[in-house]
Amino acid sequence: FALRSYYRKTYRAFTQIARPGTRFIFSDAFSPRLMNGVVRSLKDFPVVMDVHLYHMTTLGAKYKSIEWCFTKTIQRKRLLERLGRTQPIMIGEWSGVLRGDVLRHVAKEDIPRLESEYMKLQLSVYEAVDVWCYWNYKTEQPGLWNFRSLVENGDIVTSHQG
Repeated sequence: FALRSYYRKTYRAFTQIARPGTRFIFSDAFSPRLMNGVVRSLKDFPVVMDVHLYHMTTLGAKYKSIEWCFTKTIQRKRLLERLGRTQPIMIGEWSGVLRGDVLRHVAKEDIPRLESEYMKLQLSVYEAVDVWCYWNYKTEQPGLWNFRSLVENGDIVTSHQG
């Protein structure tokens, strides 16, 4: 409860110094249901909750199947829609990377297709939020950690592309 109190106190101070229209973004602290609506927006200072959905990197995820991963991703859309009724939602980071342990029973030649399906699935789920950020914009090499190369190769199509 200390973090919730801190966010409210910080928001009150923020509204005293920020320009109207400036968004106040706060972390869900990996507990989106608990943090949902913890800070209520004032008219001129919208509040956005930053949600990070790490279903592939949790301790138990390494024992799950690729099917579980895809199902879990689909189920997250309902959660995001519910959260979005209270305040705008931001997915602070996501990627198309699938955890190596989950891929242990997948044929090597199927991995690129599954990664592509996983990215497309996440993009369809994240239509339920106001904004998302891919982790990472650019790296030294093209690939799943390089959003720019994924867009340039047509692996990810954004609404701002032709």
